[in-house]
Order: sequence, then structure tokens, then C-alpha cells
Amino acid sequence: MKKLSLLIISLMLPAFAFSADQYVNIQRGIITAARNGEINEVKNLLAQGANINATGPVLRSYPPRGGYTVLMNAILGHNDRDNRPVISLLLQRGADKNKTNAMNQNSVEFTQKSALSSKKKKEVLNLLK
Repeated sequence: MKKLSLLIISLMLPAFAFSADQYVNIQRGIITAARNGEINEVKNLLAQGANINATGPVLRSYPPRGGYTVLMNAILGHNDRDNRPVISLLLQRGADKNKTNAMNQNSVEFTQKSALSSKKKKEVLNLLK
């Protein structure tokens, strides 16, 4: 039974084996692609095993800033382009809209306090419902 359990566990391990550097690059890549509205690159990185709930760096300041999730980065990018397709994709694929950043804001609070125009805030908040 123990051997069978070990076999099952080994088969359940992710098919993706990364070095630490590769993992960091994939995580940085999905954050950047989400912010830039590069939906095909987001899909590609998710297929490679990127963490859909990855966060960017926390800046040492008072109060602390940063720690934005992939979803929050897509929301930030909506200021410059129509990023609704990327935001929708992330939500469909299981992005956690309740995960908080360094300021303890979830995606809804982050959107409400963002510099997005009223129209763009409304568009994003409709997606986050």
C-alpha cells in the first residue's frame, strides 16, 4: 500500500519542473503580460505553469506598497488599453479576486482606489462581481 501511495503521489506531481530562476522569470512574465494586455502570452505562461495568483515585489516604504497580484496588474493595465479580455481570462482560470496586496486591498478595493477613470473602474468592477 505504501508503494502504491508513493506511485500515486509521484504521478500527481506537476509536469513542470523549473529551476528557481525559470520560475521567477515565468512569474515576472505573467505579471508583465497581464499588465500589457498580452492575452496570448498570459495563456502561454499559464500553460507553462505560471501561478495565476503570483504577486509582484513589496516595496519597502511606510506604509508598504506593491505586492500586486497578476489580476491587479491586469486592472492597472486597463488604464492604457482595454484589458477586459485579460481580466476575464484570469477570472475564468481561477484568479483569486480576494487575495490582498501589501496595502491589504483585495481586487475590488484596489480598483475602487485606483487612478482609473470612473468609466474604467465601472467596467472592471462589473467583471469582478
